[in-house]
Amino acid sequence: TLDDWLKSDNPKLKNATLKLISSDFYLAREILTKERIEIIMQESPECRARIAAAIGVLNNPSHNKELKKLLHDSDDAVKMEAIKSAGKIRNEEFIPILIAYLDSKSFRKTAREALANYGDKIIKELAAYVSDKKVSLKIRLDAVKVLGLLGSQNAVDELLENISGLDIPVRHQIIKSLNKLRKKYQYLIFDKRVEAALLEELKHYHSVITILNSAEQNSADVGESGGLLRKALKERLEDHLERIFRLLGLLYPAKDIYNAFTAATNSNKTIKANAIEFLDNILTTNHKKLLLPIVEDSISEQVIKNVNRANGQIITNEREAINHLFEGSDLWLIACAIYTVGQKGLVEEFKTQINNAMKSQNQLVSETAQYVLKQFA
Repeated sequence: TLDDWLKSDNPKLKNATLKLISSDFYLAREILTKERIEIIMQESPECRARIAAAIGVLNNPSHNKELKKLLHDSDDAVKMEAIKSAGKIRNEEFIPILIAYLDSKSFRKTAREALANYGDKIIKELAAYVSDKKVSLKIRLDAVKVLGLLGSQNAVDELLENISGLDIPVRHQIIKSLNKLRKKYQYLIFDKRVEAALLEELKHYHSVITILNSAEQNSADVGESGGLLRKALKERLEDHLERIFRLLGLLYPAKDIYNAFTAATNSNKTIKANAIEFLDNILTTNHKKLLLPIVEDSISEQVIKNVNRANGQIITNEREAINHLFEGSDLWLIACAIYTVGQKGLVEEFKTQINNAMKSQNQLVSETAQYVLKQFA
């Protein structure tokens, strides 16, 4: 009988029996008493992994204590099965443990899927992790990905609520998750916060290009350091452009916008021209004024004024662009702004911002501020 096989000294027979039992709710309920589970938990990793799976099948709160132990097991295979079972049981006490596993490359994907099984009731807790800068960046990014798996309007609303003001990597992941939700669930609504995020992204783009143009025109900004600054700024422009198009994908047919982005960033002039013509046909008049000059590489002062006016803020010169970078959340660009201040001889004018930067928890920002004060003050 199955009960006898579980008592067998043959590990293969015992493991095969547990595999059978763990796949059938009625067998598991009949044979796996609390006492039997506790005994098997003292045996081999293979047996413990089967028990972890069986607890998920049983979905009985009386076994939560045992599952919690298995979630902290020394064997990876056991932990993997325990994570899956936690996602089936969906008890709140497992949530912090599952979120902690988002920081592990080995368990991240399984933990995301387990957390997604909780549905909307986990949204607020995930959002708290996303906005907490003391939490590991990996956990924050994966918490965003979990929200993107939920497929609910509540998840969309929470992502949109957090689309501004967070670190650039988190913001980027939020937009990517929104793109996936839009593609998979046609019934979801993306409100005016997308438009606001688009304008914010455009403003960041124009701030960066203002600094970049100044760096390229400044004859004193030469050598390796100047080249690194320009390279960093150009990379940021590419990142901003990708996010601009991703946000457009939430306002217009996503596939069309993706194809337009691919063509617009192509080095072939004919393909790029076709993309510009397509965007000219599909975009609203307001979006054309703001976006086409970027694609055409023909940004003028008037275009920048249009973005500023739409966003309710004004950037009319390089100093205001630098100040905008200081106020942003992109730590790398803050470091670039500090460096630019030193190169331009504007240390005294931005002394308050640089002193604040010296206190930053980000090493790059604080060290750049120290360097600029030492070299240029």
